[in-house]
Amino acid sequence: MMNIRKLKTIRNLTQVFGITFVGLNITTGSAQAILITPVNNGAGLVNTISWGENIKVIQNSITYTGAPGASGQFIENGSSIGLNKGIVLTSGLAVDGEGPNKLENVTTQHGFPGNADLDTLVAPNATQDAAFLEFEILAEAEGTLNFDYVFASEEYNEFGVSGFDLVFNDVLGVFVDGENVAFVPETTLPVTINNVNGGSPLGTNPVNEQYFNDNDITTADPLLNFAYDGFTDIFTIDQDLTPGTHKVKIAIADTTDDIRDSAIFIQSGDNGGGQVIPEPTSMFGLFGLAYFGFSSYIKRKR
Repeated sequence: MMNIRKLKTIRNLTQVFGITFVGLNITTGSAQAILITPVNNGAGLVNTISWGENIKVIQNSITYTGAPGASGQFIENGSSIGLNKGIVLTSGLAVDGEGPNKLENVTTQHGFPGNADLDTLVAPNATQDAAFLEFEILAEAEGTLNFDYVFASEEYNEFGVSGFDLVFNDVLGVFVDGENVAFVPETTLPVTINNVNGGSPLGTNPVNEQYFNDNDITTADPLLNFAYDGFTDIFTIDQDLTPGTHKVKIAIADTTDDIRDSAIFIQSGDNGGGQVIPEPTSMFGLFGLAYFGFSSYIKRKR
């Protein structure tokens, strides 16, 4: 296999000259199928999502770590990825997910570090430009963490297989109490470029291709009104939880280098955001916490 320095040189050259190679293949799209608004506030992201049955978010536990502009909220006006609204975390810029697709190598190099939990999923490689949400949830009896998501990346299709995939293996993770619970369906494989792709070139030695959707400007027909070169089907987190408090982390990152961005899009749910436990740092928060405790007591009495 080529050493990593040579691989990075090849990728940097394609990054510089990519617009020349792909310019003749640009397809003019209609109105944007997906609209993205940057949001860097953790609560503004977490409270957009309904996290599952009998799940309440503890507000003063929410933190967001990532570059400015790397996260946001989206609304989909078309049917490109199958999710109609929610939040997005990226290793680049959230707004770069808006279509149409014009380039094969969209990149924003933030110079941010990776994430240690994600590193364990792509070892011995290391991650860069990570963006992640962390928060605690209170699970009542028979609580279930449940939400739909899509993984998308500019690493497709060029770095989907062969020796490249072992190095530039962008990754996402959903960690509950430190354990990853995001897997390729019907497997125990983490969700990475290496584990879901259509092959490189497309159709050559694909991996779990039944879950992959091509949107590369050189191969996709039709080209969807969505900027990433490839993306997964809708995957689902459906994790049963014991009663009590649990820590959740949702993270995305580049692997080995910090070019060719990747993203996780998370569906908000039909009813918008989920239930929250107010911060007990104000009089209103204290009243809210007291009300939550009283209502829980009434439920138990029933």
